[in-house]
Amino acid sequence: MYALLLAFRYLRTRLIPLVAIGAVGLCVALVVVVVSIMSGFLYQMERAGKTLIGDVVVTNGLRGLPDPEGFIAELKQNESIAAATPVVDTFATIRMPYDGVRGVQVWGIDPESFDEVTGFAQTLHWTPEGSGTEWSEQDFRRDLSPELLIGLEEEGRALARVESDGTVRPGICLGLEISIGNKRNNEGTYDPISRWFMPVQEPVVLTTIPPDTLNTTPEPVSIAFAPVNEFSCGLILIDKERVFVPLAEARRMTNMTTAEEVDEEGLPTGKVFPARSSKILVRGNGLPEVQVREIVDAAYREWAEREGHVLNPMIFRVQTWRENQASFLQPVENERELMRTLFSLVYLVCAGLVLAIFHAIVTEKTRDIGVLRALGATRPGIAMIFVQYGVVIGILGAILGVLLGWAVVHNIALINQAIGDPPMAAVFVLAVVGVTGLWRFASGFHSGLLAPRVLGTGLMLVGFGLGGAIWYIKANGLSRVIWDPAVYYFAEPPNRMDWWTALTTAIGAVVFSVVGAVFPAARAADVDPVEALRHD
Repeated sequence: MYALLLAFRYLRTRLIPLVAIGAVGLCVALVVVVVSIMSGFLYQMERAGKTLIGDVVVTNGLRGLPDPEGFIAELKQNESIAAATPVVDTFATIRMPYDGVRGVQVWGIDPESFDEVTGFAQTLHWTPEGSGTEWSEQDFRRDLSPELLIGLEEEGRALARVESDGTVRPGICLGLEISIGNKRNNEGTYDPISRWFMPVQEPVVLTTIPPDTLNTTPEPVSIAFAPVNEFSCGLILIDKERVFVPLAEARRMTNMTTAEEVDEEGLPTGKVFPARSSKILVRGNGLPEVQVREIVDAAYREWAEREGHVLNPMIFRVQTWRENQASFLQPVENERELMRTLFSLVYLVCAGLVLAIFHAIVTEKTRDIGVLRALGATRPGIAMIFVQYGVVIGILGAILGVLLGWAVVHNIALINQAIGDPPMAAVFVLAVVGVTGLWRFASGFHSGLLAPRVLGTGLMLVGFGLGGAIWYIKANGLSRVIWDPAVYYFAEPPNRMDWWTALTTAIGAVVFSVVGAVFPAARAADVDPVEALRHD
């Protein structure tokens, strides 16, 4: 018991242990902040990656999946399946009326079933409630009539538009980053560069070369689409490359429509190839994704065998959304683990700090150790004083670090704004620091002491130097936001605390603090009481 009491007594009566606690806390906070930011970025990537994809994806290479509607009708009879939808996936060039030609990823969808699986309607930009991407204060689309917006919303879901002459043109829903008419600002919202906005502009043309699936010579297919809406899923990589068109038009562009087999003379044989799709997206009814995958896999294999569809095990895949997006998510996850491993080296810093501080304390307390030994304290008892001392410093430092890390992560957006565009109040605070340093320097100069002059010089450099730099930046308009929503994938920096990392880092800090205290503790236990009592 006396070992723990002495440990707390040394903690209260000395300044240097508080420095050790602060150092351990900063080490823990460093790991927690860095890994939490990486984990938050991965979480945002996962959330965006799952958008518009559902829980399970069924694919079968370029040949596609035959008769997806027939399989979906049977699959939806399973109570574990909430919804499913066919998708035709291909690449094409898009010719905008003002922006030349560029490549895009085309998804042919049935809007109603696609919305049931992915929540497609929630990503649409042109909605009366603004449930899609937020509009900035300068966006004139705020002033549009609700009737116009409702009409656009309905057309966006139907992916069709009725022209003035009564003809129905197939519609297209473009990613919000595709049109140069939308410019992302520093708030992460979008400003149109002119009043000529997407849903009422001229048609756009998609051109693609369908794969040779029926031994025919592929020829380019071009279709003019009427823009009816724009979408934003939250991930710039998708918003600037993907467009949605009606399923029937996408099948026509890829030769996945219903086709009849012909013989060598070009006469029909009576065999009909059903329409196909590139993939089938499935949403489970609250079950884990892996379990939904197993249900869909078994159901499709049974259905294909019954219908006479041959599956190629080399290309047929039934994957969860995470497995399907592994090439997209795995690098980010690997980077997070690499950062976690590298920054875990700060544990050695904790151990080294505790070792150096405790070594100095043992040297200073040699006479006290001799008194304790003379009073009957055992060697293990003396060692436990410093070991428990290390435990206390590690625990307090870990708690401080976790709290500091949480405060930084939780307020990362404010910190980002303050660093990029510091308030003028910071200049006055730093000016006060500089004046305080000047006063300390003057008092040390008159007294002849060096320490006040050194402290005053440091405070003046920090206060006047940093304050002057901030004033210069503000006066010349050089403020710059570090996390610029106009550049990064997400509008705000990740602020999600990684509590698992915080827990493991705190435990590691305590363990290595104890490790750092072991050698000084052993040295203290080996002190000869007679020699210690003679120590000055």
